[in-house]
Amino acid sequence: MNEQRIKELRELCEAATPGPWEHDWGNWDVEQVGTRAHVCQADNSRELNDVDAIRDLQFIAESRTAIPELLDEVEILKAQNKEMKLIIGYNGGLIASNKRLSEENAKLCNCLEEKIKFIEEELADLREENERLRESSIDLSGTFDDIERQVIEHVLRRNNGNKSATARDLKLGERTIQRKTKRYFVDPFTA
Repeated sequence: MNEQRIKELRELCEAATPGPWEHDWGNWDVEQVGTRAHVCQADNSRELNDVDAIRDLQFIAESRTAIPELLDEVEILKAQNKEMKLIIGYNGGLIASNKRLSEENAKLCNCLEEKIKFIEEELADLREENERLRESSIDLSGTFDDIERQVIEHVLRRNNGNKSATARDLKLGERTIQRKTKRYFVDPFTA
């Protein structure tokens, strides 16, 4: 319904006899004079003239199409209102989704901070281990046999005296480790 049509309908409404209109079939006479008929009766404080009757007839005649048009417009507006509510709901869902993403982002940041802290702690532990290893380093100024003995002794100590693990770490056979520990008199339980 365009603005012009709304204006026309409003003018018809304003030109018609003021309402509310009432009818009382018992006291209401239809009076015909020629081709004229009174189709409504206003309150007794105002007398109707021919112009009023014509306006009322126009209003009544136009009501037959105007009312369905208005009802159609109401249905359209209701549908648009429903659509707007869906859009608002969708946008509200986006806002809630955005809030949820922000919360998840904060959780991820916390998780990353914890992982960074863990890595920093591990790095500190590795630095300490490195320093300890430097302090217990092997003296390379001795003979080959002295260096070999120190290496076997160090790996045995790291493996808590386990000769199989020591052989695996040094990429030697277990019998070779047995033989070398006897040769260098290394006691795995005191090493």
